[in-house]
Amino acid sequence: RRKLIFGVTFSLVVLALLELSASVLLKETLFEREAEPAVRQDWAPTMRGNPYLLWEYAPGQRTEQGTDVNINSLGLRGAEPEIPKPNDVRRIVITGDSSVYGFMVGEGEVFIDVAQERLGSIDENIEAWNCAIPGYSTYQSLNLLEMRALSLEPDIVIIANIWSDNNFDTFVDRELLSTYKNYEGGLSGLITSLFGWSSIYKAVDYLVRVDGGDEANAREVGWEVGGQDVSSGQRRVSVNDYAINLQRLVDLSKANHATPVFAILPHPTDLSPPSEPPAWALYREVMRDTAERNGSLLVDLREPLAASGLTHVELFFEEGEPGIRGNLHPTVIGHRLMGEALAEALSDWAVGGE
Repeated sequence: RRKLIFGVTFSLVVLALLELSASVLLKETLFEREAEPAVRQDWAPTMRGNPYLLWEYAPGQRTEQGTDVNINSLGLRGAEPEIPKPNDVRRIVITGDSSVYGFMVGEGEVFIDVAQERLGSIDENIEAWNCAIPGYSTYQSLNLLEMRALSLEPDIVIIANIWSDNNFDTFVDRELLSTYKNYEGGLSGLITSLFGWSSIYKAVDYLVRVDGGDEANAREVGWEVGGQDVSSGQRRVSVNDYAINLQRLVDLSKANHATPVFAILPHPTDLSPPSEPPAWALYREVMRDTAERNGSLLVDLREPLAASGLTHVELFFEEGEPGIRGNLHPTVIGHRLMGEALAEALSDWAVGGE
């Protein structure tokens, strides 16, 4: 019995020493495993990895291309929300990627903020929350809503996802997210649940599975995983999956007592349409069909920009500027026109209508 007690005690002491040593000697590896944002800011927003969102913002203040940005505790751009929602408040949330998030556009100048300001003149208790994240597809927006954003208790969910879904890239969202799901549901997930507290286990798991394995891409910190690659021949979200996800967003909104609304985003080519249909034409058609099938309001944000008579140089950031991909990010002027049009489309609701 004494030998057994001594053996157990000795083993626990050795294990504690090994854990302490691992936490000190492998500190850098353990830090990388958490995928915290890098200190250095490059041309793009700096993200951290998340197995269900692929990447996300960490809360706090940051600067992106000279633009000050505040990220709240939900990982969303904007001030800290009051949760649960006050009884007299009505809330709008919007999903999408960098063109909805407002890349290179200051606080309060993004089109959802402009819409809130206009609607606030009708009802000061209307709030709008920006749930768009650079590079987000419909898969990521669905998970973001279910994990966090629905805690805002929205009355309206504006669905504006398209560019990231349509992108050709080196990975497919569904496959990458499925890798995590399969991992967590299998034997490896069980082992993680038992030994996830261990610094030794976390370091080995990161080095073998994450940093050097098939899932390494999903933990990269940066603008997006993989990088755009037209030659890959695969879109991040196929058009069929895009249609399914739009319907899932509708169903999720209604299940949480929110009205779904769709928004068609503008592109510089809309000002001078090309002879051949653009790559995203089918995705726009799917969004329009989904809105019609569900009897949902669809706001075409191309119209105010086309009617303005302004050039694409005035309405969109110039392609070739640091951090500007695809020349589809609206300028402050573009966002203002879009916000005014969105507010007009929601004005009946603002006064108590449907």
